[in-house]
Amino acid sequence: MDPALNDAAVIIMYTYLTAYYFCFLIALLRLLQIIATSRKGWDVKRTVHGMIPGGLLLRALWFTVLVYEYRRNKKILLIAPLPDQTVLSIIIGSLPGYWSFSNYTLVCLFWFYLFNGAYSQTESAYSTIKKVFASINIFVYGVWITLMGLVIGCTCRDTAHSSEAGFVSALNFVIGVVFAFFLVKLYGFSPPIHTLASAKHMLIRKRIGYLTVICCLAFLARAIIIAFSFFMWTTDRSIFISTCIYLIVCELLPEMLILIGLGWKTTPKSQPQLYNYTTNADPPLLSHNQ
Repeated sequence: MDPALNDAAVIIMYTYLTAYYFCFLIALLRLLQIIATSRKGWDVKRTVHGMIPGGLLLRALWFTVLVYEYRRNKKILLIAPLPDQTVLSIIIGSLPGYWSFSNYTLVCLFWFYLFNGAYSQTESAYSTIKKVFASINIFVYGVWITLMGLVIGCTCRDTAHSSEAGFVSALNFVIGVVFAFFLVKLYGFSPPIHTLASAKHMLIRKRIGYLTVICCLAFLARAIIIAFSFFMWTTDRSIFISTCIYLIVCELLPEMLILIGLGWKTTPKSQPQLYNYTTNADPPLLSHNQ
């Protein structure tokens, strides 16, 4: 094994370990601030805020396991082949990716919730969100548990792990394309009327577009990097580089950008006098800052 590659892998392990724990603390403090300052129930937005530190913590724990194995046995699991991986490192290493998938999916459904809120359909939208989110995650995590069982308990570990990579790559590509279609279709709609509600709706559309672009790029990048890493980039150096790119582009950076996007306010700077011709009130979801 290349000594220079080993040294780089050790540096990356400690660097990413620090970065993930630091970002986890930021996301956790933001979540605690929301809980302390808001009296609302545990809605979709707060759930997204709660899932962000969870994914960052899972990946930080994975790097903790890698550092522990390195300090104890001098094994660099970040670039070790699959047969040399421990069961704990395999499970913890794959779980944060699925957690990020769930988080990005929930964010997309949250956009659907916001968009329908502009037309006073929040109750039906929220019911749809729960059903779709539960169905997708039951299917995805069911497949993951099955494949992890094959990876851990069977002799055909390489085949099962390659099957998981193909499943994750195809899944992320399909979801990324669906999100992109959703973004294009969303911007084809026009605000209902030129009112205060419409002004807020325009700001929500900007937030939706910002978060949709982030998740589309994250899903497509995940699909491409995972596919190339398992089926084309087979050398230790290429796998190491793709892993480093994947962690930044597909997990750490999107999670923090989503956290920033969720903090945007939706109150327009200038408010016209006429704000709703029908109910004389803002739609339910838009009656307060998001």
